[in-house]
Amino acid sequence: MMKKTHFGFSFLLAVLSMRCPGAESYSELMDRAEKLTARRYERTSRAFKITSDELDAILDSKEPREEKVKRLKELILKLEKLENQVPPGKNRPVPANAGNHLPQEIKKIKKEAEKGDPESLYRQGMIYWEGKQLPRSLTRALRCFRQGAAKNHLPSRFMLALADLNGKGVIPDSKKAFKQFRELYQEGFAPAGIPLGIQYYEGRGTEKNYASAAECLLRGLPGKTGIPADFAPEAALGKIYCLGGFGMQPDLPRAIQYLKSAAADPEAQFLLGGLYRDGRGTPKNASAAAECFRRAAEKGHIGAGFELGRMHRLGLGVKKDDALAVRYLTPAADHDFQDGTAAMMLAEIHADPAGAVRNDSRAFHYFQAAARKGIPAALYRCGFMRLNGIGTEKDRQSALEYLNEAAGLGHAEAAFLCGKLEDEAGRPQKSAARYRQAADSGHAGAIRKFSAMAISGQGMKADPELGIRYLKKLADRAEISDLEQLAALHESGIGPVKANLPEAIRYYTAAAEKGSISSQARLAQIYHAQGQEEKAKQWAQAAAEAKNPAAVLLLAELRKNTSCDLNRGDESLRYLRELADGGNRDAMRKLGSLLYDRNELPEAEKYLKVFEADR
Repeated sequence: MMKKTHFGFSFLLAVLSMRCPGAESYSELMDRAEKLTARRYERTSRAFKITSDELDAILDSKEPREEKVKRLKELILKLEKLENQVPPGKNRPVPANAGNHLPQEIKKIKKEAEKGDPESLYRQGMIYWEGKQLPRSLTRALRCFRQGAAKNHLPSRFMLALADLNGKGVIPDSKKAFKQFRELYQEGFAPAGIPLGIQYYEGRGTEKNYASAAECLLRGLPGKTGIPADFAPEAALGKIYCLGGFGMQPDLPRAIQYLKSAAADPEAQFLLGGLYRDGRGTPKNASAAAECFRRAAEKGHIGAGFELGRMHRLGLGVKKDDALAVRYLTPAADHDFQDGTAAMMLAEIHADPAGAVRNDSRAFHYFQAAARKGIPAALYRCGFMRLNGIGTEKDRQSALEYLNEAAGLGHAEAAFLCGKLEDEAGRPQKSAARYRQAADSGHAGAIRKFSAMAISGQGMKADPELGIRYLKKLADRAEISDLEQLAALHESGIGPVKANLPEAIRYYTAAAEKGSISSQARLAQIYHAQGQEEKAKQWAQAAAEAKNPAAVLLLAELRKNTSCDLNRGDESLRYLRELADGGNRDAMRKLGSLLYDRNELPEAEKYLKVFEADR
């Protein structure tokens, strides 16, 4: 029975070990693809480069294993079909390493590698890895590295870990790579500190730990030139010291030191630009910030493009240039940067009537993009443009929808415009509600509209007290008409609001001091009625200078007992004569009476005969 079981198990193993067509491992598939590429094309041809790049794209992708295997098989099938299509009599290209075409140096390395020399195995592996002197073959490279690693050759072990980290010739395994790099680092192989630090920084294969990342990177930095991969350790150190966290405190001066050394890293340049812009860790320097943002933007960094576009728009550290602002802001706007902020800025540039790149249709397009992100100002601008047909077709209903949405988000001007549209459409209740919303946000026009509706009872129950309360909200922003309305309401009273002459005088005075002639004349009349002659004369004089008839008459009345020459001297009588000569009947009567009292009968008759003729 034991023999039977043993035989059955051995047979099962034999069956499992058999390879069916298409059942190759990932490494074998990759090896086949590399061999077919080398056999099909000359290494110096463009076709070889295109196919090699295609293979690299598969190996470097972050796709699942199944997808990578599928793509490898598709590439192999394509190469095999091409190989079978070679016309008769045509020879396929001969691989660069065929026969005796190998350079002497490579032959020597290969010979020593065959003897098992670890350093030669490593050098031969690197030749296959880099594909400069021979067609690239990651399978052959890894085979050499494994043989070297078996003899504890540290650089060979490093390359195996690197392959596991980046998925070069094998399925990526960041945890396995982390373990191998850490072992090398602990054994004193300093270059391993760079990929190990990057893994700590990115949290690949381990938890993020900026303190450990900085320690490893700093130790490995002197040996970075010997690493056949660009890990950009300076960029990582700059970001760690700039941002802090994960066990590390920010250190901005050190951050600037390393970020400056990472000119090729767009994110590093973006961070450095932000430090220069804000004056953090260094004095503010707008021009240096713009240069950093430019380097990052030219490499496609969206945030840097937004910052540089904003600076060109405002002329901060660079010349004010709307065309350049549009160039850098457009990619950010198209990527919905900062939830529509870039689109909003770009739209405002295109909508600027004084701008060199005004384009109403583009403005509307980007206002729409910002509006989709719920920006109230963008919704308002879309509504306004739709209402007036600017950069888009005129559509009152669509405009009202945009404006209502903006108003719902608290945009006062949109609420005011909604109130106006609802009023024009004969919906006073909706109009009053929107005017009140805008008024509550301090919109002066809405305050005037809503207060008028409250006083008159339009679209709502009449509430003069409420209307007056809203008008008072204008405070220092009140115009003469607002002050005069408040004065008149307090002087006469309305509904439940009782007359309040002191309040009326206060508002008339405020309007008079702003230059209201009618308020100056009304104050003169009020003070005259109260027997305050000096104040009455003061305001009557002011209004009379502006030829206000009531003020001129009152001023003449106030000064009728004053001895003066009617032709010159007293300005109040001069104003009266000018008014009378202009045909004002009250002035003619007043002037005629004054002349008669002074026994200047011929002159008095000239003005009074008009009234005799009417009898």
